[in-house]
Amino acid sequence: MIRRLCTVASALSLLACVATAILWVRNRQTSDGVTLQRHDGYFTALISGDARLCLARGTAFGSGPLPTLAPSDFADQVLGSCDRAMGSPRLGFGWFYDASYFALMVPDWAIVAATGTLPVVWGLRYRRSRRRKPGLCPTCGYDLRASTDRCPECGTPIQTAPA
Repeated sequence: MIRRLCTVASALSLLACVATAILWVRNRQTSDGVTLQRHDGYFTALISGDARLCLARGTAFGSGPLPTLAPSDFADQVLGSCDRAMGSPRLGFGWFYDASYFALMVPDWAIVAATGTLPVVWGLRYRRSRRRKPGLCPTCGYDLRASTDRCPECGTPIQTAPA
């Protein structure tokens, strides 16, 4: 059960890693964003642009409805105001807070690294478990049931367990 759960979690993490890598390449040329606005003027925006992901929340554009900008223009406006307020963030990480809104930025490389770690660990463990099965060569994984002293594939001496 736990093994299956780890496999599913690794698959989902790999999917998130690939999606972020695609966004990373894509948003070098354009910015994208998803914005949710409440009736009282507050907004929450998830913006991808300039090789980073930005989560912004607040009333940065007044208490009325959000301006009718194209999504990429709105994303560029939020990212630009964060850049002016923060200066140069360290390694791409940054946050900004004032009376009108809060923004948190995470670079795409950090998201790719975080979501890619679990699939890599799972793959290494899977490979290691395949090689440690009894009757297989520990070096190359060749089936040794018909061999007596050496692995016919790589020449590694067969070690027999003491009886």
